[in-house]
Amino acid sequence: MIRTIALTVGLLCIFADISAQNLTLSPYSRFGIGEVFQSTSARNMAMGDVGQATYSYATINRLNPASYADLLYTTLDVSGFTQLSQLKTRNDKENQFTAGFQNVMFGFPSNGPIVLTMGFSPYSAVGYDISTQYEIEIADSTRTGLANYTSEGGLNQAFLGVAARLLHSRLKVGANGYYTFGNLLYRWESVVLNTSTTEFSSIRVDEATFVAGGGVHGGIIYTDTLSGKRKGKSKTFDKPITLLRLGGSVDYSFELQGDRLRTLNNNLGTLGILDTIGGGLELGGVTLPPKYGFGVTLTQLGKWEISAEATYQNWQNFSYFNDDLNLSSGGLRLAAGGEWIPDITSNKYFNRVAFRIGGYRNDTYLNVDGNDITDVGFTFGLGLPASRKVINQFNREAAYSRVNLGFGFGRRGQLKDGLPLEELYFRGRIGFTINERWFRRTRVD
Repeated sequence: MIRTIALTVGLLCIFADISAQNLTLSPYSRFGIGEVFQSTSARNMAMGDVGQATYSYATINRLNPASYADLLYTTLDVSGFTQLSQLKTRNDKENQFTAGFQNVMFGFPSNGPIVLTMGFSPYSAVGYDISTQYEIEIADSTRTGLANYTSEGGLNQAFLGVAARLLHSRLKVGANGYYTFGNLLYRWESVVLNTSTTEFSSIRVDEATFVAGGGVHGGIIYTDTLSGKRKGKSKTFDKPITLLRLGGSVDYSFELQGDRLRTLNNNLGTLGILDTIGGGLELGGVTLPPKYGFGVTLTQLGKWEISAEATYQNWQNFSYFNDDLNLSSGGLRLAAGGEWIPDITSNKYFNRVAFRIGGYRNDTYLNVDGNDITDVGFTFGLGLPASRKVINQFNREAAYSRVNLGFGFGRRGQLKDGLPLEELYFRGRIGFTINERWFRRTRVD
C-alpha cells in the first residue's frame, strides 16, 4: 500500500509539472474555446475513445456515468499524454511536440449498489504561435508589416459522480455534477517597418478571458445476457457469459459566467496611428451546447469486448460573449473499438495482457473558408498487468491493476479539400489503474 501511494503521489507531481506546458499547439485551437478533449481513461483512448456502453469492473469510464456502477474495487486512474504533430501548408511544414496531464479519477464502491467517483481533467486548450507578413499603404507609400498571433490557457473540469445498480444489476444509472473553469489568453501584435528610416510602429492587443460554471451529465446502461447462465445457485456458469449492453448519456452545461479584459498597447513611432481598437472590461459568458451519446457493446466477460457509438453536439448553439463565431454545426462523432485478453487466469504474463484497437471520425465545429474540418484517426494499445502472478481468491483486485498504453494516428483537415492547413498527429497515452479492496466485510466462523 505504501508503495502504491508513493507511486501515485510521484506520478501526480510529474503530471502537474508537465501540465504547466501548453496542452495543444494547433492553429485550429483559435476557434471557439480551443481544442476540446475526450475525457477518457487510457483504456478507452486505445479503443477509439468509446465509452457510452463499454464494460469494465476495474477502470473508471467518465463518458457515461452509469458505468461507474460496474466498479468492484476502489480504483485510482491517472494518466498523461504526449503528441507529435506535423502542420502542413501548400508551401511549408513544421513539426511540434507537446505533453501534459490528462486526468485523475477515483472510484469508491460501497457494500451496497451505490458507487461514488470524483476526478479532475482538462476540458479544452488553446495554444498556437502564428506569424504572417503583409503590405500596407501609409502616406502614399507601401510598408511591410509583420503580424503575430499567440495564445495559451484552457478550461478544466472537476466532477463528482454517483451511480447505482437496479433490477438485479441489469439496469445502471448514474450522474456527474461538474464545475468548469479556466482562463483563455490571446495576443495579437503587429509591427510595421519604415525601411528608409529603420523606424517602426507597433500595436499589441491582449485579450484575457476567465469563465466558470457548473453542469450535469447523466447516463443509463441496460445489460442483457445473450449466452451463459448459472449452474443452479452457484456462482459459476455453464459456459462463458456474453452480454449485450445499450448505453446513452446527456451532458448539459449551464452558462459559464465570467469576464473578458482587452488591453491595447501602442508604440506609434513616426508612422502615425495604424488602428483604433476598443478595450476595457466586458462581462458576459460562454454557452456550451448539450451533448448526446448512444452506444452498443457486445462482451464476453474477462475475454473480449466490441463497442460502437455515436455522439452529437450542435455547435451552432455555442456562444462566446457577443462574438460572431460562425461555427459549423459539426459535433457528430462516430467511433468503434474493442479489447481482447487471451486468458486472464493464465500463469503466463502475456496471456493476461489486454490488446486494444479502435478508430473514430469527428466532424468538428471548425469551418474555414466554407470548408468543414474533419478529424479522423486510428488507435491501438495495451493493458499491461501490474502483477506478475495470476490471481487467487484472496487478491483478485491485484490482477486488474494495469499500466495502460494507448497510441493514435490522426489527421485534421486536408489540403486537397481546399483548406489552408493540414494537421497530422501521433498521440501517446500512459495511464495507471490501481485497484484495492478498501471496504471488505469480514466474517468470523
